[in-house]
Amino acid sequence: MALSDAAYASFMLQGVSMVEDLSELEDNDIDDLIKLVRRDDVNPQVVGVNSQIRLKTASSIVRYYALVGRETTAANMQWTMTIRNFKPGWKAFKEAKANKSEPDVPKISRNLTATAWVPAFTEFLNRIVGSRQVPLSYVIRSDADVLLIAPPLCANYPYSEEHGGLQEE
Repeated sequence: MALSDAAYASFMLQGVSMVEDLSELEDNDIDDLIKLVRRDDVNPQVVGVNSQIRLKTASSIVRYYALVGRETTAANMQWTMTIRNFKPGWKAFKEAKANKSEPDVPKISRNLTATAWVPAFTEFLNRIVGSRQVPLSYVIRSDADVLLIAPPLCANYPYSEEHGGLQEE
């Protein structure tokens, strides 16, 4: 995260001592935490913009791993590899969700028969992202069983080759 040892110690004093602690922090919480560390009366610390960006991204990926049932490990929490690759994909996913107006539910008609409706409805659900950042198509997926052990991650990416992307994971 590009933090000095003293800055890291200040974070620990504020209750952030393990990677999993980041899952509880939203972006505004990280901003507040950094302000506290910078303005410490006894031992103020320098926390650069890059560190702030990395902490926010690390917080997002820890929540993402919890959402998809993956453990946080030293290997999948390295900035230079996995987290840097996570950042643009997650940003695009969140922007698409924020900018997207919900499509209309397909209706059976002369032009859309009952047999053609099922794939249209599946695509409709794939385009709607729920409050937990999961497409609603997850509810009607063909295989209801969730693997007890997730497939291995692609090298330097936060998703498996089997899933091929953040949204699919």
